[in-house]
Amino acid sequence: MNKFFKIAALTVSLIIFTVGGPAVLAGMGNNMPSGPHYELGLIGRPNVFNGSGATDSSRHTIFIPLDSQGYVDGKVKLYVTQKGTDFVVVDGDATADGVAKLNLPEGYYAVFCRALGKPGGNINFTAWFTYWLDDANQMLSDAIWMGNVDLTRAKGKSPTVEISKLFYYTGCLIYDPDGTAASGDEYQVCYSNEWVFDVDGFNEYWWDIANNGLKRLEIRFYPVEAGYVPPPLP
Repeated sequence: MNKFFKIAALTVSLIIFTVGGPAVLAGMGNNMPSGPHYELGLIGRPNVFNGSGATDSSRHTIFIPLDSQGYVDGKVKLYVTQKGTDFVVVDGDATADGVAKLNLPEGYYAVFCRALGKPGGNINFTAWFTYWLDDANQMLSDAIWMGNVDLTRAKGKSPTVEISKLFYYTGCLIYDPDGTAASGDEYQVCYSNEWVFDVDGFNEYWWDIANNGLKRLEIRFYPVEAGYVPPPLP
């Protein structure tokens, strides 16, 4: 067996709560805000996933490496889309090809997480997106940086941090409607805390994840109203 397939794996467990109504971001039930939410838990495995069902969206699990060294740039990718009304694991295994996929229901979310499991593990994830510069969707932008989060599991009670900013873009983007450089039709649009999937010409959003032994990362998505303003990243 080559080095690639000796890499340990991490399970992402997804629990869907179907409580109706808006999220309540006050209160700290289980060290997290209270209220209706979608929960995503990253759970360490000692080996590469070889079982069945990783493509079954109803299982709500994703496998990513516990140690991402050996993958491209030492990272795996979690692509996130948004459509429909269901929170769906589209591709539940990143241990073989370094790619997993998750779909969020339509709407807006505040996102919180905390590092759990055995003390000492670390995870680092960076969010990116691309957009189409032209009206014909032929000219794709470079990757736009959304932010980075680095978490280490310390001893004692693990703190909860808000990472919503990874999903809300602030900055200016250039558009070129006819796709012809220097034709004079280029223009700039500036955004302030725009839900990334609402950016004009949006194409793709993903996380680059580098994991170094973190056994579990709990992530929760809380529905919020349009116009939500997230705090800076930790």
